[in-house]
Amino acid sequence: SELITGNMPLRIIEQVTEIVKAISLKGGGEPTLHPEFERICELIYSKNIELGMTTNGSIGVEHPEYFAWIKVSMDVWDIGSLKHFKGFNTLDTILKNISDWSNKTKIGLSFLRYKGIRYDKCLELVKNFNIRYCVFREVLGYENEDVPNWLKSGYIDGIYVQIEQPYLK
Repeated sequence: SELITGNMPLRIIEQVTEIVKAISLKGGGEPTLHPEFERICELIYSKNIELGMTTNGSIGVEHPEYFAWIKVSMDVWDIGSLKHFKGFNTLDTILKNISDWSNKTKIGLSFLRYKGIRYDKCLELVKNFNIRYCVFREVLGYENEDVPNWLKSGYIDGIYVQIEQPYLK
């Protein structure tokens, strides 16, 4: 496969605007780090193509209103776990970005099911930002916390909860 560099994403988007209805920016690294990220988003939005993104939330987005949805891979609910799993501590920045974005688009959060996870704290965080979707992912190679019965119902207090497995570390 060809490495996507320079203006390649802009050229690809121009070529597919007649045949696609939606584009999701995710995978292969943090999408907001691409040097043309804002131009890519503006082009997609200007073509009336639905735009979504999966991000770690550590970098702000100039126009969150361009997105139909943004899923933030929080992975954890506290600073100590963030440092352990991701190697950095930007929880305050991530929470500020979620707060800014939640007024302009739909936000979803995903968390890892590691040993010691506090599902109640994760859902508290989700509720604080008026988010209606969250996912819990199992991580192979780590001791995972069992999903409590109260969390398996699908909807909890109007929040859709999805349990995924497995996710490789």
